Amino acid sequence: MVHVKSSNTVIPSEPTPNEKYLLSDFDQIRLWNHVSLLYFYKPQNSNSRGCRVVSVIEMMRNSLSQALVPYYPLAGRLHWSEGVRLELHCKAKGVLLLEADTEATLEDLADFAPTQALKELTPLVDYGSIEEMPLLLVQLTSFRCGGLCVGVAICRAILDGTATFGFMKSWAKLARGEKLDVLPFLDRFVLKSSEKPTTPRFDHDEFKKLPISTGFFKSKAEHHNESIAVMLKVTKEQINKLKKMANEIYHDQNMVKQRPFSRFEVLSAHIWRCACKARYNGDNHQPTRVCIIVDCRKRMNPPLPAGYLGNARLPTVTPPYVFDDLISKPLCYAAWKIREAVNKMTDEYIRSALGFIASNTNMDVLRTSYLKPVSVEGSDDLGNPNLNIVSWMNMPIHDTDFGWGKPTYMGPGSINFEGKAFIMSSSDGDGSISIPFCLKAAHMDSFMKFFYEDIREVPFPYSKI
Repeated sequence: MVHVKSSNTVIPSEPTPNEKYLLSDFDQIRLWNHVSLLYFYKPQNSNSRGCRVVSVIEMMRNSLSQALVPYYPLAGRLHWSEGVRLELHCKAKGVLLLEADTEATLEDLADFAPTQALKELTPLVDYGSIEEMPLLLVQLTSFRCGGLCVGVAICRAILDGTATFGFMKSWAKLARGEKLDVLPFLDRFVLKSSEKPTTPRFDHDEFKKLPISTGFFKSKAEHHNESIAVMLKVTKEQINKLKKMANEIYHDQNMVKQRPFSRFEVLSAHIWRCACKARYNGDNHQPTRVCIIVDCRKRMNPPLPAGYLGNARLPTVTPPYVFDDLISKPLCYAAWKIREAVNKMTDEYIRSALGFIASNTNMDVLRTSYLKPVSVEGSDDLGNPNLNIVSWMNMPIHDTDFGWGKPTYMGPGSINFEGKAFIMSSSDGDGSISIPFCLKAAHMDSFMKFFYEDIREVPFPYSKI
């Protein structure tokens, strides 16, 4: 159990601009709740636990206050504009810094799967008033063994993963007494869509309703509907085996052999096929699709400036394919569909998507359409045959060194819906991959069996969310 000892509001250490501006179309389609991130650090030999925590919390507070000078939008607050769109008021109201402790040890967390035990390590957010809601909350938790956890909750409508990890790296630099080599780029008007709002050039399937499982049995039994999280571990050798499986077979005549399939393509395809097998309910024609969140910074022409602070990611989706094709055809079939979905994200397509967003008035629909199936009545009690995959493989997730060394593990503190996976490089630096993944409890045993069957590995244990 985690005990919160203190809570402080941290404001910029110097005066910052007092301004407000409408968020970009990239920002508008993001939910305004918070994503949770966890950074774990091994025990230090110097100082007692109590003395160390006191010095650490002071250092974190001071360096965070410094970081909020160049990153001053994080100390602002959201407001509604025209009732449906969001704007940011930069008025230095501050961020929340919590100090906590626990009698648990890092070893008690096993493989760091995003279960309930990890949720307690991130700050709770009060969503009572969006205008009073901090955009950034941090919780520093000390463990009985001397280990530390930095739990971060950051508003999705303000930053995407690239911007968030850039901020964390900069904050850590200041904590170590170093100067920033890259300052954040704050002008979101650089993203202004050149499209006429009423004439997007493409049919943007990524904002259409996702398929629902046919024949899904709506049970009131708790065990039937609950989801559980696992931490999938894939070694470098296992990844190479999957790549070999995908690259050696090209049965489909439409598949023109180009570059070999990447790690992301084969892992996403493998997860997709195994999830279809685990979710299979006798309907070969069940449609399914994968949503992938793509960073558009370098895909735009010209590319966005280095250090761009904001959202610059869009969802892309595969067309709907049926279970029978994905299950019966080789891995390269699914990998090719993943590749096609990502490759279509060109500058022209991205600007068309921004125009499509700008032309819509119902932003709530756009904010949820690509995440999970929703019925006409808005019910969440639906069978989900789809996946949502986020890649952190090329992110600097292990570079956040506050002066205690690099984190022994970094990952999401929770997964907010079933069917979502994060693909992350391991902190071991051995080429292995960690994949926090959430699925219905009724399907997880079968999924784990299928996932490790082809790569002949005993599945890891998992815990309920």
